[in-house]
Amino acid sequence: MSVFGLTAFDLILILVISLSCLYGTFRGFFSEILSLLTWIFAFYATFNLDIILYPYLFSFIETEIVRLWVLRLSITVVALLTGNIVKRLLVRMVKTNFPGNVFFGLGFGLLRALVLIAFIIMILQDTAIYDQPWIQESIFLDQAENISDFFKFILLKNI
Repeated sequence: MSVFGLTAFDLILILVISLSCLYGTFRGFFSEILSLLTWIFAFYATFNLDIILYPYLFSFIETEIVRLWVLRLSITVVALLTGNIVKRLLVRMVKTNFPGNVFFGLGFGLLRALVLIAFIIMILQDTAIYDQPWIQESIFLDQAENISDFFKFILLKNI
């Protein structure tokens, strides 16, 4: 089923971007920059610590790919929780009321959406869902893959 030529996956991507931008607008710049840094930290930790921790954790899961993604999900959750605690402490210490707070909050909401899209694409690429027509026929699939490749290159190759 498609709406205006958009697949369900296109609508999901549009929803992720719209909600993230709206959320960022209401939260403001300082909170959003700390959130973005938390997501980048989670992304970096997930795809660098998975290799280190793989031999030691979740050995009861026999399927290799499931074990890897359970580990990655666990690392992501721990990194996001840790980053969120630090962010809340910093936001309480610093009050931010400057004119660009809303505008820059919107911009950082957009960046967060791009990071989320990169996560979605990387997860889907390791599953059979990725080959489904509602994803492969997506208008925005090429752009979403480019976003994912960009974050992989920047965070995994240069840091």
